Amino acid sequence: MMQASLCDVMVVAGTSLSVSPANMLPIYAKQNGALLIEVNPEETQMSQSMDLSIRSTSAKTLPELVSVIQK
Repeated sequence: MMQASLCDVMVVAGTSLSVSPANMLPIYAKQNGALLIEVNPEETQMSQSMDLSIRSTSAKTLPELVSVIQK
């Protein structure tokens, strides 16, 4: 939980965010000013709290996201 409170950006990928305590990690990050990016084909209970929601699969999106970040 400490790392979630210290991160600048959190990518939440392929999860419904319905299982505790993991679903608290984006809340800790957001409370400390982190940018939240959700990668999920379906809307989740926390989608409204995300700064960016990408409606796609993790398998497709994460390699593309890493490629953009590395440039």
